[in-house]
Amino acid sequence: ANAGFETTTGYSRSELLNRLSFRDIVHEDYLHTVHLINEENPADNIKPVVLEIIRRDGELKHIEIISSHIIYQSKPAVIATIIDITDKVMEEQRISQAITQIQEQERMQIGMDLHDNVNQLLSASSIYLGILRNKLDDRITAIEMIDSVKTFILDANNEIRSLSHQLAPALDGNATLANKIEGLVASIHPEKHNMEISINIEEDDIIAYSNEIQTSIYRIVQEQLNNIYKYARATNVGLKIRKEDSNVILLIKDNGIGFDTFRKKEGIGLENIHRRAVALGGKAEVLSSPGNGCEIMVSIPLAKKA
Repeated sequence: ANAGFETTTGYSRSELLNRLSFRDIVHEDYLHTVHLINEENPADNIKPVVLEIIRRDGELKHIEIISSHIIYQSKPAVIATIIDITDKVMEEQRISQAITQIQEQERMQIGMDLHDNVNQLLSASSIYLGILRNKLDDRITAIEMIDSVKTFILDANNEIRSLSHQLAPALDGNATLANKIEGLVASIHPEKHNMEISINIEEDDIIAYSNEIQTSIYRIVQEQLNNIYKYARATNVGLKIRKEDSNVILLIKDNGIGFDTFRKKEGIGLENIHRRAVALGGKAEVLSSPGNGCEIMVSIPLAKKA
């Protein structure tokens, strides 16, 4: 037991060596894992395992153990390296919670769109068809009502198509990234929000981008356009995608109200953008200041880093 393990557990070296066994500080949910480590065949290679331990002050800590069997003083023994990964585990949990929150918000939005738009259109169609039964002798009125029902159904079909496109942009394997981004922009109807979105996508080698890269770029654009719509009060948005050396570069710039990047903590939306870029070995940078809009630059390697 070295000084690092003393710090992690809160116990002194003397207590760890003379009064406590390792099992005494392991959370009861993980005692079976400790048993497996001890019973492992010495010839086997033991993979890293993660446990929870209880510090002297009662705080829970997450640790990773990399162990192997040795012979010490002519007796079988286990030697282990123990790493405190509490911060890493807590960060993963926080990200997981953030992702779950985003998913729940998306589900709620889809539910609202289905209820407020599609459901209303189908309900109106049903009402009109019910009235039409009593208007069959009035040819002009009947034709007008049939045309209205047809319009309602077409509008409902367009709403469903728009929702499907947002949920599964990569279903069309023949569509290029440019096609998908243009479809996304069209689906949010920027003209209804007094917003003009310019798109500049280099077509060279676009179809060669992997589905993984295309989907991530699509989701990043979707996330940032949602941020702009909700918070930026922007009237102009520029969206550029280009290939630069061995990377694909995405730039999204708006003329909104901006924010102080040094004072404002990043919300879930921007964190999600960073997470998607990092997951593919890339990076995301945010440039903004009050009154000067916001610019996001995402760089993703065409070949994922090992």
